[in-house]
Amino acid sequence: MFALLEIQPWAGRSLNPDRNPDAAVRTHPFGESGVGGVIYLILEDQQIVELLEILWLG
Repeated sequence: MFALLEIQPWAGRSLNPDRNPDAAVRTHPFGESGVGGVIYLILEDQQIVELLEILWLG
């Protein structure tokens, strides 16, 4: 997940795709069958990805 966020942070889905599909707050599942997920903020101008929440179910 960290490598993906470093290389392709925009690969995740917008946290609220209906209202703002291009939002900088994104979510991405991980683990087998998507049992985990991460919510993060992309600060493009600073080249920073801030982890907001990591969820692990299982």
